[in-house]
Amino acid sequence: MDNNINLTNAVLCAVSEETDDPELEASMEELERLLDTAGGRCVARVIQVRDKPDVRTYFGKGKIEELAKFVKNDGTVQ
Repeated sequence: MDNNINLTNAVLCAVSEETDDPELEASMEELERLLDTAGGRCVARVIQVRDKPDVRTYFGKGKIEELAKFVKNDGTVQ
């Protein structure tokens, strides 16, 4: 076993119109399994509830700022 494996950390993000969306949850679980298969590691999941994605940034400005702080402060994504 190689102890020098470099895992890529990732934050999985999505936008949903509903707070409880089983289809989205299934998609996020599948994405996490794909990430794991590719040698990555999910360190967080972020789901923003809004009527529709922002046309310019997909997420709202506040959520983008929140994600940027999370990544910068915790060093979870390179």
